Order: sequence, then structure tokens, then C-alpha cells
Amino acid sequence: MKKETFHKKWYSKLIQLIYFGSLVVFSLFLIIVGILEGDVEMAGFFWAGVLCLVYWLIKRVFYYVMFKEKIFGKNQKGVSIGFIFGVIVALVWIGIVSKIYPNEDFAGIVIISSLVSGLIFCFIGYLIQGYFRKKNKKK
Repeated sequence: MKKETFHKKWYSKLIQLIYFGSLVVFSLFLIIVGILEGDVEMAGFFWAGVLCLVYWLIKRVFYYVMFKEKIFGKNQKGVSIGFIFGVIVALVWIGIVSKIYPNEDFAGIVIISSLVSGLIFCFIGYLIQGYFRKKNKKK
């Protein structure tokens, strides 16, 4: 089935409603529980962000299976790889620091540094992708 044909069907709207409705409900749930029950108030926002990334990946895999569309399109490859690399760098850094200082509590640092590092490398990936795109257009 073609993507355009799928989006014209009645069940496409139903699937989108279920998809985005569950994303909103579960994200709000995680944020509220994180604020009310967590030691770190930002934990709910972090897990809601992780949930959004998982939902995005599920959508991309669905589009790959249904329409043979690339999971990382040409406009998203540098940004996605940069974010994933940034989160991995932050987690490795936190692992090293937790081995050096085993008695410290790193919950807040893990959340903030993972997001910040991911966003920084995401921007770097965007710049690198833009550089190579311009270089390829000149050829």
C-alpha cells in the first residue's frame, strides 16, 4: 500500500488518534508521577522525553515496514546519530565518575548531562550534515 493511500483511509485517522493520544496521556502521567513521587522533579520530564523518542522510533519502524521508507531520512541522519552519540558519551562519562566517587548520588546529573550532551552533539551532527550537504551540491 502506498503512503498516500494509507493516509486517505478511515483507519489511518483512528491509528493516529490512538498513537498521539496514548503518547500525550503516558507523557503527562510520567511528568505528574515524576513531580509528585520522585526525588528529582526533572525525572518525569526526562522519562516523558524518552517515551517520545521510543514512540518516534516505533513510528519510523512502522513506516519502514509498511512503506519501505528509511528509518533515518536524509534530513534526520546527522541529528539522530549526533543525539545518540551524545547520550552515549554522557552515560560513559557518568559511569567513569561513579566509579571514581562511588558514594555520590548522580541521579540529577545523569538526567541533565544526558540531555544536554545529547542536544549538543545533535547540533554538531546537524552542522556536519549541513556541511556535507553543501559539499555534495557543489559537485
